[in-house]
Amino acid sequence: MAIVAGTVPALAGVALIACAAGSAQVTTSALVILAAAVVQGVHHFAVKPLLKRFTGLEVACYAIAAARYPIARSTAAL
Repeated sequence: MAIVAGTVPALAGVALIACAAGSAQVTTSALVILAAAVVQGVHHFAVKPLLKRFTGLEVACYAIAAARYPIARSTAAL
């Protein structure tokens, strides 16, 4: 319940900022930012059990190593 209580005001703030200019448009940049927020949220929940077994430094290194290939693959065309 606490997660929902924190999520609702956050989404309301995002909606307020999006509509502040008079029109809310969904752009590719906005979708990328939304995807990054979702991935970060999933990461926080996924890391919690790992911290019982590994140190914070080990978890951070594994996360960076796991993200290295998809990032390199997606930016190869740039």
